[in-house]
Amino acid sequence: MSETLKAGIAVGASRHTDIQASRHIDTESEPPTKRSTFRLEADLIERLHTFCRHQGLSREVLIEAMYEYMEANPEALAQVVENASQKHDNRQQLANRKRAEAMMSKFGRDA
Repeated sequence: MSETLKAGIAVGASRHTDIQASRHIDTESEPPTKRSTFRLEADLIERLHTFCRHQGLSREVLIEAMYEYMEANPEALAQVVENASQKHDNRQQLANRKRAEAMMSKFGRDA
């Protein structure tokens, strides 16, 4: 059975050996992940995609690293939370206005 070296691990030609090596790598080097979707401002998501492509990073890894940095740096975290609170308030006001407009449209303006 011929063997080749992949990522420092000898991998045999058999499918069984490949699966065992793959399992070994996955369980020891990669933390568990969970899929999450969220909405971002259209312009911001385009800038984020462009930045990540130029850096050779995934959005998820960049966001993980930024959050970990903020956890370790309270001043940075405070600045981000302040900015996020302002964005949240603006979005909440917009959502409330849209909801009120939809209700007025549905039930009539004279009600």
